[in-house]
Amino acid sequence: ANEDAPFIHPNKKLLFFTTDGHRGMGGNDIYKTELIYGEWAIPKNMGYPINSTANDNYFTLIADGSKGYFSSDRKGGLGGQDIYMMDMPENYETIPLTMIKGRILNTETNQPISTNIYIVDRDSKEKVDYVYHPNEKTGDYLVILPPNKSYDMIVESEGFLPYTLNIEVPNQTEFYELYQKINLKTIKHFDVVVGQEVEIKNAFYKTHEESSQDVRKEYEAALIAHDSIDVYELMGDLIEAADQAGIDYSVELLMMENPIDGVDFNDSNEKIQTAKRIYYYDESDESKFDKKIVGDIIIYSLPTMFVSKEAKEQKNMTEKTSTNYNKHLLNKGLKIYFNAGVSNLNNKYEKDLDLIMKNIKHQNTEEKILDAAKEVFTEEGKAGAKMQMIADRAGINKSLLHYYYRSKDKLFAAVFKFAFGKMASRIFDIFKSDDDFFTQIEKFIENYLSAIIKNPFIPMFILGELNKKHNNIAAELIIKSGVNIDFFEDIVNEQIKKGNIRETNPKKLIINILALCVFPVIAKPLIEHIIFDNDKNAYNEYIKNRKDEITQILFSQIKP
Repeated sequence: ANEDAPFIHPNKKLLFFTTDGHRGMGGNDIYKTELIYGEWAIPKNMGYPINSTANDNYFTLIADGSKGYFSSDRKGGLGGQDIYMMDMPENYETIPLTMIKGRILNTETNQPISTNIYIVDRDSKEKVDYVYHPNEKTGDYLVILPPNKSYDMIVESEGFLPYTLNIEVPNQTEFYELYQKINLKTIKHFDVVVGQEVEIKNAFYKTHEESSQDVRKEYEAALIAHDSIDVYELMGDLIEAADQAGIDYSVELLMMENPIDGVDFNDSNEKIQTAKRIYYYDESDESKFDKKIVGDIIIYSLPTMFVSKEAKEQKNMTEKTSTNYNKHLLNKGLKIYFNAGVSNLNNKYEKDLDLIMKNIKHQNTEEKILDAAKEVFTEEGKAGAKMQMIADRAGINKSLLHYYYRSKDKLFAAVFKFAFGKMASRIFDIFKSDDDFFTQIEKFIENYLSAIIKNPFIPMFILGELNKKHNNIAAELIIKSGVNIDFFEDIVNEQIKKGNIRETNPKKLIINILALCVFPVIAKPLIEHIIFDNDKNAYNEYIKNRKDEITQILFSQIKP
């Protein structure tokens, strides 16, 4: 028999080919075989409607296994070998690949960089073939990876030393898309480049749960967008052939945007995994470089960056690092000059340095106290918290604690200012973003609910303070935070005019949002002990799903 047109799927486990043997349906038929335990299984005829009594050839399957393409000279075509597309049956095996759609940019210019990308399987050391290098005009690239493997992504970008990113692909059962953004920046001292900063942002999506485009369509859209296809000549041929389906498809490609443009790479997006590393150059020491073998070439790369691991470590470090500091500490600057060839510090600087260090030490102690107090107030509540508990948690004696804060009430107020100050402006700034109104509402609920769960004393303190006639700290802080309800009202009224939401009272809407978020937190003892019969896990699961419930309730009220 004559075998032809082999196609190995990116998962490297499926092989399709054409043959006129194997007792097919007539003419050339398309067969499939699968690699099982290192051996190819007996080929199987793909059957009707892919195969017919005519000659059927050149079958290809897109990465997620949802569509197949093949050529055939069967009846009903335009003559000779026509190209057909087929939606694969729902019960057809989903190919659990990961498709990386990325973009690489120079942070300083926000422009794409001329780049080559190589992917190597860390275990087998084999080069991965399904890599489409970055487009010079957009910086966009595409990589397709089989599951349950660890890969090294070696990147050569013009103006930067080669660097390596480790990508861990889990043993998944779904087809995943990983949207990736790489930001590069040179590190300069006195206008001399001494290093580079590499920042990676990853966003993971399940293809079948969230909207996606197939690889072929994206590739064809990119060809049209960058003049690789003469679209006018193509449309002329389609019109002459009266191919309405082809015309519609071409128009769809022309109007199609790159999906990566719609990905929110802001750090506030919980789906974003961010890792950053700064490399300082020492090209004289070869031990500072990793030797990477890619096929027949050798690349000396900066040390490998393990993205997932480093992203997790950096996130934990950020969460533990307090951003509360006295800004007046930054007002004091000190320039120190050294004589040429001398590293000893001149005595005249010692007094100023001692003063700066004293202020820093004071600030660090205050930060430790506030962090410890926040933990104790969260665990014990204001009534149950003791100053000695807070001093012990901060690692200081009680006298020093009283030196900074004379009473528990004053310390509680300081903790509230610290927590509320970080939370308020950041959350309400969501409504100043470019997201649509419903996305803004979702993000507001998600961030507000997360903040009060982490700081449950905030709503309780606000309620207690608002009932006071004098020295209302909460009201004062809310005003100082810049929270502007009028701004929210303007947004809601604009959405009503556009017909995006029903007629609704903006004040009642924000009250509903806050009430739906706050009540489960301040009523935790009631809900956990009575409703969930002292089951903490049941309460935590309820809180975990609360955002979606609140969103559904609100959207059912305001959507047209």
